Amino acid sequence: ASTAESDAVESNTPEVLAFDPQHGQDFNAFGEPTYGVDVSFPIHRTSISDNYAWLPHNVDPENNPTPKEYEGKPIQYLGNKQ
Repeated sequence: ASTAESDAVESNTPEVLAFDPQHGQDFNAFGEPTYGVDVSFPIHRTSISDNYAWLPHNVDPENNPTPKEYEGKPIQYLGNKQ
């Protein structure tokens, strides 16, 4: 490759930034330090719960027993976002 072609390829290559990780900090697949759980929209399960917050057993649990289909499922406050 000529020098001009090499320069064009290098200019299209993303710049690699140097990170200064904290002691014991983990790295992601890109070699960047990680900062823990994504609190902007955390995903902790492989499927979204359909145990919506406005269902009777969540609104008034003292007077509405939890149906078996919702037992053990986390309450879904965001609605059907899948």
